[in-house]
Amino acid sequence: MSDSGDAQYRYQSMKVIRGRESSTVKKMQSAGWELHTRDQGRLRTEMTFRRVKKPTPWGLVAALAAVAVVAIAVVGGIVALQGDDVPDEATASSSEGVSQTPSETATSPSQEPSEEPTATETESSTPVTDEVLTVENNPDLKTLLTKGEDYNLSQAFAKNYEGRTIEFDGNVAYTAPHGNYDTRFDFLIYAGDYSETVAAPGPSFQFRDVNFYDLNLQGRGSSVGTRDNLHIVAEVGAFEPRSGLFLLEPVSTRLR
Repeated sequence: MSDSGDAQYRYQSMKVIRGRESSTVKKMQSAGWELHTRDQGRLRTEMTFRRVKKPTPWGLVAALAAVAVVAIAVVGGIVALQGDDVPDEATASSSEGVSQTPSETATSPSQEPSEEPTATETESSTPVTDEVLTVENNPDLKTLLTKGEDYNLSQAFAKNYEGRTIEFDGNVAYTAPHGNYDTRFDFLIYAGDYSETVAAPGPSFQFRDVNFYDLNLQGRGSSVGTRDNLHIVAEVGAFEPRSGLFLLEPVSTRLR
């Protein structure tokens, strides 16, 4: 990205789980930030965003200061005219009362323009929430993974948490090639340990159209297959009522 020689920027850095980069960039761009640097790690990516600082409205400050000077001059003229007809004691009292007014008038303009930079400072320091949801810190996820296959529950969870990252223990219940591809697959994922006799405690999750590299696999070998138990970190996708599949985007997996 090219830097303008005259532009001054504010910068904000954050670390996000791999797989969430695109959604984070979109969120920041909608708030007026642009991606400046990106350092991708194995599990997390550090990104730095920037946006142009709003210039201080010096023209407005100067105009308001000029108005204040004129007001002081006008008030001073009135006091001088009144001094010819008012006794010394009354003049002193009048001057003392009037001198407070220009002071207040002069102070007011200097406060008004300073509010805009202060607001910009506060806005730029707002943190971006990216907490990974687990059964320990999120009751909704715990209910989803333990209540059984409930379409209404799955649909509500997908609507409320789409784009968020969840972490849980699961297993590969079935693996099939995606379409006519030999290296891309659809993985049917259930919560808990693999079993041929016990029903899955939660929804029918699916990693759709992914290869082994997309799984960011840790542990034995470089492939995953049916019957494997995994520790899963994934991004919440959509729930499909017709197929009954709850789509997940893998962030990382670990054989356990």
